[in-house]
Amino acid sequence: MKTLILYSGTHGVTAKCAEELARRLGKPADVQRLTSGTGPDLAKYDEVNLGCSVLAGNLQKNMKAFCDTHKQELLGKKLGLFVSCMNEENPVGYLQSGLPADLVSHAVVLAKIGGGFFFSDMNVFERFLLKSISKSEAKKKNQPSTIDGKTDILRFNEEGMGKLVAAFR
Repeated sequence: MKTLILYSGTHGVTAKCAEELARRLGKPADVQRLTSGTGPDLAKYDEVNLGCSVLAGNLQKNMKAFCDTHKQELLGKKLGLFVSCMNEENPVGYLQSGLPADLVSHAVVLAKIGGGFFFSDMNVFERFLLKSISKSEAKKKNQPSTIDGKTDILRFNEEGMGKLVAAFR
């Protein structure tokens, strides 16, 4: 069975998560970034894992468009859906609310496989905004902010990775 891991992200975190998923699968998998084009030829693949980052509370627009365009083809594949984000409360909720319901229900796994921030790839405004949001969230929880706007953060979610690996190994 030929496996595709197709991802969409802005600053490189989702790419690292997709590469780590491919490594953990322990079998050949094509890892590709979805650009603004139509994406890869899905006819070549039996298994497809689609993943994207969350930007301002929403999934990447190009992944949503890809899923809408290729929905019928994806419904004929073994499908996994993943997200990379730092939200711990309901990360798969982004998938459930942002993608077609029939694709979500068809997927064998919905998972958060990691999250983080690569500040070195962000512009000044993005770093400032993220640092401000982090401080605000930490204040609500009466905790200090752990985000300084300089130190890159990458965390893999072992539970989510494990679910995808078990389903696609």
